[in-house]
Amino acid sequence: MIKFKTPLKYKYYLLGNFYRMLGSLVEKAFLVFFLFLFVVNIWVQNYYWSIVSILIPIFINLVFPLIKFLYARAYYKMDFIEYFFDNSSFGYTIGEYKIEIKKDKIEYIKASNNYFLIKVFKQKLYFVADKEQIQKTKKELLNSEYKTLFNQSKN
Repeated sequence: MIKFKTPLKYKYYLLGNFYRMLGSLVEKAFLVFFLFLFVVNIWVQNYYWSIVSILIPIFINLVFPLIKFLYARAYYKMDFIEYFFDNSSFGYTIGEYKIEIKKDKIEYIKASNNYFLIKVFKQKLYFVADKEQIQKTKKELLNSEYKTLFNQSKN
C-alpha cells in the first residue's frame, strides 16, 4: 500500500479548487461570462455593476471554499488528509471520513509538479501536495501495478 499525508492547508485546498475549475467547461464558461460582464460594464461606464460582476466569481471561487475549509478545520478538527493507493483501490481519508474508489474505475493518472490528476468516469480528482511528496509517490506508483494507468494517461 502506498500512502502519503498532506496537512490540511488553505493553500492546498485553494489549488485543488483552482485545478478543478480549470478542468471544467462549465466553470470556464461561468468565469468568461462574468469577465465579459465586467468588461462591458466598464465600457459603458457602469462601474458599480462592473465591481459587482467581478465580485461574484471571486466570492464563489475564493470565499465559499474558505468557509468550507474553516468549517472542516474548526468543526471536524481535521488537520491532515491521508491519500492511499492499495492493490484494489485508491482514495483518501479526512478525519473519520474515507473516500475510496476501485482501481478498475480509474481511466488514467497524471502527475504534475504539485498534484495528481486521477480521471474516473466523468470526473477528475485533484490531489494537491508539495513537490517532494508528489515525486516520491509517483516513483512508488510507477514501480507498482499503477504503472499501466500512467502509460494510458492523456498528457
